[in-house]
Amino acid sequence: KPGTIITDATGIKGDTIDKIFNILPEEVDFVGGHPMAGREVQGVWNSNKNIFKGANFIITPHPSNTLENIDIVEDLAYKMGFKSVSKVTPADHDNIIGFTSQLTHAIAVALVNSDEKNFDTNVFIGDSYRDLTRIAMINEDLWDRLFMGNRDNLIDKIEKFEKSLDIIKNALKHKDSEILKEEFIKSTLRRKEIS
Repeated sequence: KPGTIITDATGIKGDTIDKIFNILPEEVDFVGGHPMAGREVQGVWNSNKNIFKGANFIITPHPSNTLENIDIVEDLAYKMGFKSVSKVTPADHDNIIGFTSQLTHAIAVALVNSDEKNFDTNVFIGDSYRDLTRIAMINEDLWDRLFMGNRDNLIDKIEKFEKSLDIIKNALKHKDSEILKEEFIKSTLRRKEIS
């Protein structure tokens, strides 16, 4: 119907947006969206009516979008309970999401899969392991598509993470407490900046 506004909830934008615009009639406006809220469990029976409360929402405007329609999607996000709405290009979205979402999932998966199972891990875990690995319970079909669809950005983020982890590893190898403490202080200060 002419004047219809469509949005989405996909985790990567990339060529998805181009594909959508190739099939939509001109009088329909697609305004890309991404709710930064999800759960490690899947299926409608695991739904949560408060999942968007206090979460972030990202809009990826397209040059063909009208400002009025972008504002409507933004208003809708706030009405659904999102605490903030950001607007970025689809390319910037995929770059940032490669770090804040996909890298974190890759780290959780790698951590859980690095368990050598030489002992009963269950009796040794605390909140730090539980918090860090919750998202390792992953929907393999969905996350395969997300990782592969954004692989260049994700590879870049993994390589930067490896360099950061190498700083810690080398500090340990060289018994360099100063560098180790610097990394701890840097991460503490950075984490405090994030709400």
